[in-house]
Amino acid sequence: MFLITESELEIIEEYRLNSEREKQSWLSQVQNLRARAERLERGSSSLNSQLSQAREQNRSLEKYYNESEQEKLILLSLKNGEIAELKLEAAQMERIAADEKIKSQRRLFINIALAGIIFVYCGIKIYFFIKLRK
Repeated sequence: MFLITESELEIIEEYRLNSEREKQSWLSQVQNLRARAERLERGSSSLNSQLSQAREQNRSLEKYYNESEQEKLILLSLKNGEIAELKLEAAQMERIAADEKIKSQRRLFINIALAGIIFVYCGIKIYFFIKLRK
């Protein structure tokens, strides 16, 4: 049989009290950590919800942006088509103008040649008329 002295009993009681206080401290810390974890989890859920909403808004904005860019590309393509048609039309008009210039130059040459021929013809007639009168 073992005999425990009063001082040993006091030491054991003090150890038990310290252990109890430490246990209560640990339980309090665990409870605080659980509460903190629950708050963080709620905050995380809120942040996840906000992130999900932000991603959805981003997808929506990206969709509208892409549609807008596609419309701009279509308009640009149409404008480029119009520009190409106008360039073609301008080239055709330049060609027609060049053809008309050539035609008018030919007419001028023909008219000058005819005037020259008529002038020479009249000159010859006048020459023979004067020569016959003498």
